[in-house]
Amino acid sequence: MDNSKPISTLNPKLIRSLVSVILGSMLLRAAAGAMGENIQGLTEMEAAKKAYNSIRSMCLDLGIPDKLRDIGATEDMLPEMAKLSYEAGYNKWNPRYTTYEDFLELFKKAY
Repeated sequence: MDNSKPISTLNPKLIRSLVSVILGSMLLRAAAGAMGENIQGLTEMEAAKKAYNSIRSMCLDLGIPDKLRDIGATEDMLPEMAKLSYEAGYNKWNPRYTTYEDFLELFKKAY
């Protein structure tokens, strides 16, 4: 029995999520390699973690703040930041649909 379906019949959100995961892992693998990390033989997730750690280390070395509060943002600014981000139209090209609530949660974690 063949359960395959044409990709055009799949949920668009599912397709965007899958594309996001695939492209994201490919980009992180490339970033890890570009930053001098040995990624040979690593899984996509292992290479992604190396990329994250390398980028984070570079930011710390350069003195780039890692929290929104460190650059003057206040907690009461977060809802407006989320609103402006959502209204900026990123969902036109971003493979992962992002809601106002997604942006707000992201900013809360970054605060």
